Amino acid sequence: MTDLSEALYMVITEMRRIGYDISDNRFSELMLAKSRRYVSWLRASNHEPGVDALVNLYVRLDNMSDEFKQTGDMTSANEMDGLTDRLWDAIREASLTSSPNRRSDRRHDGEV
Repeated sequence: MTDLSEALYMVITEMRRIGYDISDNRFSELMLAKSRRYVSWLRASNHEPGVDALVNLYVRLDNMSDEFKQTGDMTSANEMDGLTDRLWDAIREASLTSSPNRRSDRRHDGEV
């Protein structure tokens, strides 16, 4: 399992542990801004989640933290802040260690 996958499943597990009863389908739509079957597909195919999905998740968790702070629920705000910190670390690490996808350029292979 990749660091991005571990980060995603950590967030799902922690959110359920602290009382958010949300299915993988709803999580995919609401938290990742992906299709309903995205998390199920990731689990079944062993694919790594896209950075875009995890950035959406980060933004949603950060917004939730802000909402909790505004209502004075500092316990929930701190839980969300902890999740965003761990998620951002995984996103940052994956971004720094991955190499960009590159197209092959036939002109450099001797073809015109």
